[in-house]
Amino acid sequence: MKYQQYLSEGIANEVLKISYISSFEKKKWPVLQVMSHLLLDGTILTEKKSTFKKRLLKNYNATLSASVTALGNKVCLTFLIENLNEEYIPNNESVKEEVREILLEVINNTKLLTKDVSKIKFNGIKEDLLNAKEIEKNSLTTLIEEISFSDYDYSKILEEVTIDDVRDMYMKIITTGRIVVQEITSDKESNLKDLLLKELYPSSEEKTDFYIPLIKHNNVYIEKKSHIDPTRVDFVLQRDNNKITGRDITLMQILANIFNSYMFEIIREENNISYNPAAYHNISNNTIILTANMPKEYKEITISLMKEIVNEIVNGGVDDEIIMQAITEESLDANLENAEVCNMVDINLEDEIMEIEELTPKEIENITVEEFREYAKDFKIKVVYYLGGK
Repeated sequence: MKYQQYLSEGIANEVLKISYISSFEKKKWPVLQVMSHLLLDGTILTEKKSTFKKRLLKNYNATLSASVTALGNKVCLTFLIENLNEEYIPNNESVKEEVREILLEVINNTKLLTKDVSKIKFNGIKEDLLNAKEIEKNSLTTLIEEISFSDYDYSKILEEVTIDDVRDMYMKIITTGRIVVQEITSDKESNLKDLLLKELYPSSEEKTDFYIPLIKHNNVYIEKKSHIDPTRVDFVLQRDNNKITGRDITLMQILANIFNSYMFEIIREENNISYNPAAYHNISNNTIILTANMPKEYKEITISLMKEIVNEIVNGGVDDEIIMQAITEESLDANLENAEVCNMVDINLEDEIMEIEELTPKEIENITVEEFREYAKDFKIKVVYYLGGK
């Protein structure tokens, strides 16, 4: 178990977050989605949800949440409880023990471990997920999934999901997953780590390499229709490398920032085609996305200009000064992030899921122009996506 404590004096709330990181197959994602809707559906000890709410409110409006996140071939199951810092509670009343018990009860005694799950609710969750998938059918994320996983039929798999599938998946994650405990507290003497080692469900802490899915083909053109104007063009760029390091993430961010500058300058300022062209990186599939909304009569010129931008950047056409400026800005951003007070609820777990270490500002400064060019040239246009309007 990895334990991370963040000391925070003068902050009103305290947070306890317990996460399980485990490997999974893409075809199991529908099972995980159903599970995410049942995580807070009561426990064996406290069956009624209303009773849980009363216990949480009694502890000075403590809030409880649970989520499932997929990244590459890993899944992260997270439970989080936030409560008032005891420094601000009248009469120095202690709520730590009660809050911890509630969280452990949700993890170790969930109704998922029994057969006492409403069939009506279970089938309703599946129907809602199918409806949501239908709404998302034109999204770029869905498109990349379809291309990356040719044998992945979401609707068919979801229809066949049973409560036993969900229960088995839950047990696999909490008995084999790597546990990360994160605590935000003002108590320097906290012995939470020792207590949780005794109280959490025993886990084998499996070790599996992290990798991301690859889009198998280059220059795939896909066109779909939408009822919404204006139309949109998206380029999906990816390297043919399914392993990722902290250095890769930094280089990809620098590359995305340069793409973003080119998109703004060429698509908006020089050609006045789109008001908000942009580029960003998506760490979940190791891609860089270029996107531009525009009137449909500008479709061909937009695609042509975006191809020119890609060719110039990946083929070494960017001036050294622009690259050095982007590296410097990334280093400054890293310094600012290190100086910020940690967010009370959303402690980033991406690095833990991928089991990588981010570069320090000094290491970012030491990235060379030659290294950046070598990295950038491996990116290829995998998908050109045109979403047509009415």
